[in-house]
Amino acid sequence: PTESDPTQIEVVTGDEQVGSAGLPLADSLVVRVLDQQGRVVVGLEVAFELADGAEGGSVSPAAAVTDSRGLAGTSWTLGHSAGAQAMDALVVGEDLTLRFTATAGSSEARRIEAGSGDGQSAPVGTALPDSLVARVTDEFGNPVAGIQVAWSASVGDVSPASSTSDEAGLAATRRILGAGAGPQFAEASVPGFDGSPVTFTHTATPGSAASLVLISGDD
Repeated sequence: PTESDPTQIEVVTGDEQVGSAGLPLADSLVVRVLDQQGRVVVGLEVAFELADGAEGGSVSPAAAVTDSRGLAGTSWTLGHSAGAQAMDALVVGEDLTLRFTATAGSSEARRIEAGSGDGQSAPVGTALPDSLVARVTDEFGNPVAGIQVAWSASVGDVSPASSTSDEAGLAATRRILGAGAGPQFAEASVPGFDGSPVTFTHTATPGSAASLVLISGDD
């Protein structure tokens, strides 16, 4: 390249940020384009493209022209999935590319749904084989920790009556069935959340024979 041709692209701000899924990052992404002498190059178009793993994300603007300081920038709204995401900055018409990375955490908790434990059966008055598990997520389905879930039962008991979602968004309780055979129900709820309350249905079966009672025919 000639002395004035671009040969370098470097990060100025915005790399390795941490944000919330589906929301804009706090800082803009800014690159600087330089020639082989380290001087800024003005008037070059830089395109910003989402890499794999940034589904649902966006950049605005999608392309920018380097200013008098050789700078071009954009704002990055993260994709919907929690975890590592990436975006590339490319100098249009040149073989110059730079990758920005970011880590998306869960956004605000919005929903509760059944995890596992529905549809079980056990003898009356006994505990179900498996715990009842509810899942707390944000609006994109990412798990959210630290949310208190209240548990209740139509008959019988739940223990504990309140549990807190873990890093996988899961909160659990142990279900002890009531004394009557047939369908029984339990609920997991978080006030104001979509899907609340979540209803779990179980079947209480008759227990083993415990007594023999005279009904009629005596004397």
